[in-house]
Amino acid sequence: MGYHKERGCDVYGVEADENIKRVAENYGYNVHIGVFTPGSYETDFFDYVTMDQVIEHLSDPLVSLKGVAQVTKPGGSVIISTPNSNGWGSNVFGARWISWHIPYHLQFFSKKSMSIAAEKTGFDVEKSKTITNSTYLCLQWNHMKYRPPEGLINRFWIPNQKFTRREKIYAKAMTALHLLKINHAITRFFDAAGYGDNFVFVLRKK
Repeated sequence: MGYHKERGCDVYGVEADENIKRVAENYGYNVHIGVFTPGSYETDFFDYVTMDQVIEHLSDPLVSLKGVAQVTKPGGSVIISTPNSNGWGSNVFGARWISWHIPYHLQFFSKKSMSIAAEKTGFDVEKSKTITNSTYLCLQWNHMKYRPPEGLINRFWIPNQKFTRREKIYAKAMTALHLLKINHAITRFFDAAGYGDNFVFVLRKK
């Protein structure tokens, strides 16, 4: 929000976590605390709507997209980023792919299914591509190393954990891979090939 506000945009946000309230008040952000409801805004109000790593968490994404269509101007754009379960990461890492993120990720989209969802909710898919944050791959390597048996929490994601000497060496090696830009080369290669770990879809309201 700060980035777009500095660009001169009139910016609105939605955040389910009420802890964001103090941040919004501190920086003067216009944030609705709770879930998105189209009735909170005027019809055909927004030129652009962004859903950054959101749609995979929704129990009924079509209902939400219809609501987004209601508040988006005709010809306006909706930019959606979401994990790509058909990308290289899921195929290489299998059950250990970081973006399965069970039980928080409920939906996964392909180009075809997003096109169907767009058509049903009043949009056209104007553009799609894959873009993967290279730091994400660094997290993936560590996630694999510390992945526990099913049903147990992964220690890698818990603050202030004690790790063995071997685990610390592994973590340093993975950091070195990142600093040497090897993760960057891998992610850029698969993004260019269209098999990156995250989609970006640009939908245009009809």
